[in-house]
Amino acid sequence: MNAGIKAEDFPQYVALRHHNNDQGFIEEFEEIQNWQRPCSLRCDASVLVENTEKNRYTNIVAYDHTRVLLQANRNRHRNLHRGADYINANYVSSYTSNRAYIACQGPLPNTFNDFWRMVWENNTSTIIMITNLVEKGRRKCDQYWPQEGREQYKHIVVTLKSTEVFANYTVRSFTLKNNKLSRRNKTNKGRGGERRVMQFHYTQWPDHGTPEYLLPVLSFIRKSSTYKPPHAGPIVIHCSAGVGRTGTYIVIHSMMEMLQATGYVNVREFLRQIRLQRNHLVQTEDQYVFVHDAILEHITSGITERSLMQLAMYYQKLTNKKPEVYQNGKSGLEKQFMQVVYSRSDNLDFDFAMRSVNENKNRPGALLPVFRSRALLCNRTSAEGSDYINASFLQSYRSSHGFIITQLPLPTTKKDFWQLIWDHNCSSIVTILDNESQTENECYWPNQSRPLHCNSFNVSFGSESLVSDESECRLKCREFILEATKDDYVLAVKQFELSSWSTETPSITQLNALRHIIKLTSSKDGSTVLQDRFGSTAAAQLACWYLIHCQLDNENTVDIYQTAVLACQMRPRVFTSPAHLKFLYEASLLEMNRNVNNDETVTEKTELLIEDRSSSRQESAAQSV
Repeated sequence: MNAGIKAEDFPQYVALRHHNNDQGFIEEFEEIQNWQRPCSLRCDASVLVENTEKNRYTNIVAYDHTRVLLQANRNRHRNLHRGADYINANYVSSYTSNRAYIACQGPLPNTFNDFWRMVWENNTSTIIMITNLVEKGRRKCDQYWPQEGREQYKHIVVTLKSTEVFANYTVRSFTLKNNKLSRRNKTNKGRGGERRVMQFHYTQWPDHGTPEYLLPVLSFIRKSSTYKPPHAGPIVIHCSAGVGRTGTYIVIHSMMEMLQATGYVNVREFLRQIRLQRNHLVQTEDQYVFVHDAILEHITSGITERSLMQLAMYYQKLTNKKPEVYQNGKSGLEKQFMQVVYSRSDNLDFDFAMRSVNENKNRPGALLPVFRSRALLCNRTSAEGSDYINASFLQSYRSSHGFIITQLPLPTTKKDFWQLIWDHNCSSIVTILDNESQTENECYWPNQSRPLHCNSFNVSFGSESLVSDESECRLKCREFILEATKDDYVLAVKQFELSSWSTETPSITQLNALRHIIKLTSSKDGSTVLQDRFGSTAAAQLACWYLIHCQLDNENTVDIYQTAVLACQMRPRVFTSPAHLKFLYEASLLEMNRNVNNDETVTEKTELLIEDRSSSRQESAAQSV
């Protein structure tokens, strides 16, 4: 394979091909398509009458020369029948090794046994699934694993040990046991009677097109590809047909390997090579463009996830102003902030929010929701704008729609706000007040004597209590009951009101209040509503810190850059200053102290680091005055 494009030249290479509505990519992809058409690679096994019912799609076949052959299944009474060794799957190379992957279709009910047999015979420890079972009402894949407990697939017993759901993917752990394997056939290389297999299931790839957000895909590829115990066989990857999304994953991962090994990228040549191993890998122009954008993001952002022990040193490097680090008048933190706010900012659609019918629903000065992530009102009339409210979804640790960020309601949008709570089954509201919003804050909830009557439900006030009266962060809790007018459905809602909030320097009091809120809301269903005056910085910081808190608690790692980028992509302009990004780093360092408070050295270093940054800011402010 040719050397390709240098990493430092790749941004310009991609930008040129994006010109004129991606014309460069379109021509390049068409060239690859035309180059492959004359190839006469045989696929005789796929078209055998005995095998046609094992293919999910008639036009997606397995090339004979790279197809996975199931081991002969003979016995004393009969010979191997035609097609007994067939499964719609091919070995595919990565940049670093041959047969690194098995690319296959999503299993059908009549191929479940063959699928698990393939996993066993190839000593696979990792399965990558990049499709949902049903998308847009169409069956894309059948559930080939047990919903709970164990299931027997001929000789292979598969037991579901655990399921962990994240915002963009789900991880399932299985044990496999081969009942046919006798003790004398066991070896010392993990091919004995029982094995562990992990399935990484990406759940946020849309039915048509490509994912809106690059960073979660890159994070998924890094995490899923690194789970490979010693002596493990190929990674099994499938989507529905086992070509489009499957090929996209393979190319991105392989180009990561190529970058690490050589500092070069060569998507076109690598895709040509692997298309000779399985047909139609990277199936569409959109997927081809997405591959390049993802690799560009990988080059530009790098790996930003940090462990607990790395975080303080990483932050120190970002804020270092020594000449060898502080280049072009900007610190690493300031440069990272520019990447955060400008990441994929070319795809912002505020049109719906700016329509005249919705204009008076936006608080003056408030941020606007982009179309792709706006939260809609349901059960409204057919009138234009009846589903509009100034609110956006943000990801949480466990859900792609875990948070709804919104402005404080206007007098004319009070009922719309409660409709949002009702429609999205939100049992928790967190209201953040700064000094200005406290003075003009208008009560949007009912009083004890008079419920608020909405479209199909009523809102009643329950109680109010003062949870914390700290001067740095006052915390109140109010309780409401929402009752349907036509049935007996009841929704209990708690509102937590935080006042005196700083968006630049986190305090222990603030974080203690947030931990208290997390403790009371983490097990709730539905989205958590976060609101400040403009649906802006304070609410976004709270959402980001909530996610970071979960990362630290569950993984002992944190990715502040990715968290901030996603917030800006789903609710653009929530962060307008490097100080807002700095808040997340320093809040994480304070949280880290809580997690490692037995290590006095780490705690002391972190406190000194934050104190030093605060002193520097005060000195800068004094000089500017």
